[in-house]
Amino acid sequence: METKIISDRRNPLFGRREIDFEVLHEGSGTPDRAQVRKALASKTGGKLDSIFILDLLSETGTNRSLGRADLYESPQIAEKTLPKYLLIRNMSPEDKAKIEQQKQKKAEEKKEKKAPEKTEKKKKAAK
Repeated sequence: METKIISDRRNPLFGRREIDFEVLHEGSGTPDRAQVRKALASKTGGKLDSIFILDLLSETGTNRSLGRADLYESPQIAEKTLPKYLLIRNMSPEDKAKIEQQKQKKAEEKKEKKAPEKTEKKKKAAK
């Protein structure tokens, strides 16, 4: 996998660098975001937790992908600026699994709370 930076613009208003890049991946499918983030971190000299992939698109039958990424001065700025779904999309697989477990726990707690309420309503209606 070879990464080329096409353009690198500085955006001082948002405290970030906006990077357009190309990834050549001969003999394999589109690389995942974690691999691309690592490649961009080594190429730009930025920290891994400050790089966020916005787009990564491949055309059918080609061995190259074009993408856009933002390299923030700090992860805290990114958390304030980027939508939550992009933050989750750029997390490591371990962190994504933790968030999924938290969502499942919350869903189970909601089900447990709703179940007693329904039985109480049925008892009142029966009287």
